[in-house]
Amino acid sequence: MEIPVQALLIKKIYDNSYNYLRKKYGLTMNEIMFLLYLDKNEKKNSAREIIDDLMTTKSHISKSIDSLAKENIIIRIPDEYDKKIIRLFINKKADNILNDLRQREKEITKVITKDISEEDKATFKKVLEQMQKNCSDLLKQNEN
Repeated sequence: MEIPVQALLIKKIYDNSYNYLRKKYGLTMNEIMFLLYLDKNEKKNSAREIIDDLMTTKSHISKSIDSLAKENIIIRIPDEYDKKIIRLFINKKADNILNDLRQREKEITKVITKDISEEDKATFKKVLEQMQKNCSDLLKQNEN
């Protein structure tokens, strides 16, 4: 099966597609992924939830949070019920950045899904979600 090689190629193209915006705003690819995630997941906005969903490390997320907060791109607000949990939100001052990221993501998606039917896209999404669940389950098994 060639999925890993194909996935790496898609990731490389995806990452390279953000080069202009990375330079324009001084962002890393991790910070871009973090912002796009927060944009789509307003309710799952604690560091722990982001780490779990993006399957990344605490150090990567902590570094992104610190950098983005320092630049006033995100804001940290204690959870109203559990003060130990910090909720992360994109600052309204970063709307231009977010709009550029959204637009670029739309353009990339359009290019890499060209000539793929909506039915095939839906199937692909379902398969990817199952693969993500399988990987998540495997990681949890390996932690024990």
